[in-house]
Amino acid sequence: MTADEANEYGNVDFSSAKEDKNYSGKWYFYECLYEITNNATFKMPMTGDDGKWKYGFIGFGIVMAISAGFVICNVRTQKARKRKK
Repeated sequence: MTADEANEYGNVDFSSAKEDKNYSGKWYFYECLYEITNNATFKMPMTGDDGKWKYGFIGFGIVMAISAGFVICNVRTQKARKRKK
């Protein structure tokens, strides 16, 4: 990085850096100083939903299957009752 870019950071130690004077004129830092804070500054990306909507469709399907079974059984027993009379 150039000297101007390094000075923008404000906490750069030039004593451990080496300057490439002949070719690029940039500074190379081999030891870096990091300031670590404990602040949440971003939200995790979210994709889709939690998946609970599937249980609603499965439950609705089961209820419909049971209802259809009761209707079919009721129709058969009514036909059998009519034949006995």
